[in-house]
Amino acid sequence: MKTTQPSDKTVHKQEPGPYKVLHDFLERYEARECHAELWRLLTAALSSDDADSWDRLDRGNVVFFCKNIDDLLKALFELREDIKKNANLP
Repeated sequence: MKTTQPSDKTVHKQEPGPYKVLHDFLERYEARECHAELWRLLTAALSSDDADSWDRLDRGNVVFFCKNIDDLLKALFELREDIKKNANLP
């Protein structure tokens, strides 16, 4: 079997910048949808068999983390226009 060696001319795919990533996320999802999905995932996690082994501190930490992610998403949606400008998009 003949194998191919990568050449020096291999084109590396350029990763999108952080503003582009944020912009694309904001284009795909609505704030209400993100909020509902986050809490749906939290509910599923807390009611799973795996969660039975969590103590009060673990459960509290998961809820606290999800609340912070929800706050982060709200802030992200508030910055939508600034993100679009910084992503250098029309």
